[in-house]
Amino acid sequence: MATICTWSRNWAVWSASQVFSAAAERPGTRSSSLARPVPSSTGVKSEGDPPDRYVEAFAGGDIQTNPPATNAVVEKAAKSYTRHIDEMPSPEIVAEIDRTVDMAALERGLMAEGIEKFVEPQRALLRLIAQKRAAQLARGGRPPGPGPQHT
Repeated sequence: MATICTWSRNWAVWSASQVFSAAAERPGTRSSSLARPVPSSTGVKSEGDPPDRYVEAFAGGDIQTNPPATNAVVEKAAKSYTRHIDEMPSPEIVAEIDRTVDMAALERGLMAEGIEKFVEPQRALLRLIAQKRAAQLARGGRPPGPGPQHT
């Protein structure tokens, strides 16, 4: 079931990316350099999965968000990857996805996870800036930033 959900989610995001890209490249629309939907991490999800499982699944796709460990495995492998990203799975798999996956719940969960993956690093950066600013002030110094000496 987890494999089907992962495949379904990633295929849906890839499909949306293709639609978005096509719309962005039409005359009279905004530039294709706009941010596109990006598939979730392509790192190994389950113990026993080959380290290049999702690289193989997304071969030929326009965006891959591979963790460095995955890229290292791919670079060392003497393997070629053939495009399969736009191939639909068997009708049995599609029927099982339709029958067992609550897409609204899947979207809610993915959105919450995705937002948190951006929010927490931003909060950590703001905490670090606040700590460095407080340390600078505690030493009697002026924190860096705009001021008369920077004009």
